[in-house]
Amino acid sequence: MEQNERRPERRPPRRPPERNSRAAQAAEQRRRDRRERERLDTLREKQRRKAKHRTRRRISPTALKRILIMAAVVAAFVLSMVIFFRVRDIQVTGSTYYTAEEVIAACGITKGDNLLTISRGRAAGSVMAALPYVKTVQVTRHLPDTLELTVTEYDVTYAVQDTSDGYWLVTSDGKITEQTDDKAVKSHILVSGFRIASPVIGEQLSVAVTEGQEAAGEGQLAAMTSLLQELEKSDLTKQVVSVDIPASYELAFWYGSQYYVKLGNKDDLPYKLEYLKEVLKNLEDYQSGTIDLSFSEGSEARFTPNK
Repeated sequence: MEQNERRPERRPPRRPPERNSRAAQAAEQRRRDRRERERLDTLREKQRRKAKHRTRRRISPTALKRILIMAAVVAAFVLSMVIFFRVRDIQVTGSTYYTAEEVIAACGITKGDNLLTISRGRAAGSVMAALPYVKTVQVTRHLPDTLELTVTEYDVTYAVQDTSDGYWLVTSDGKITEQTDDKAVKSHILVSGFRIASPVIGEQLSVAVTEGQEAAGEGQLAAMTSLLQELEKSDLTKQVVSVDIPASYELAFWYGSQYYVKLGNKDDLPYKLEYLKEVLKNLEDYQSGTIDLSFSEGSEARFTPNK
């Protein structure tokens, strides 16, 4: 027999089909088990993180203590407002036209009200609305139980005639204070040039005008308040006898019985009144006449003596 004779190739025996199927199923099951373990591990990690986050959000004992202290302070404050700081005394200063009892009644605050919760603005407004001679009211708290009302009143009032020939007293800002008679008018500065329509005490006056002339009436009222307020600021009201506010807005007034002062329109009233003071210094006591400060013919005042 030849040594180089080739032997037949031997092949590995084939596994039975049943054994191959079982191995594949086992491998698939292992893969499923691995995926399930991974899923459970991921789920447990998420739950662990959530629990850790919740733990972080829990209030610490120190923070809880602070919250309780703040709650106690708020409760004590509310309790003090309910039980303590009750008004026991109301003081009134500065009122000459009205008694302290009238001012207190007008403010709407009574003893026993809580000092910390009262509205000072509302109390002041109530007094000014009810008592027309009151110009301003300052309401001050004095702990633990005192309220002070400091009243400022109008120093000067002016007499204006209505459409029925009656006279009413008004302030420099146009508020009606009361009705008066012919005799009492002499002790007040008389305002002429218009008449009051439908006067109501405590309300702003309105000028009686014909239909369609409402704007002119408002202009006269504005001119009146401007002049009267500037006269008060200039400290000239003690010598002024009457004021004329015509529809032409050519303002004028009598300074005592000696001088009739023409101002023209309401422009530059502070300057004109200061100029008037200088003019009066240069006039002799015996002189009388018209002082023209309207500057219609130049920038200087003109004095025309009476004949």
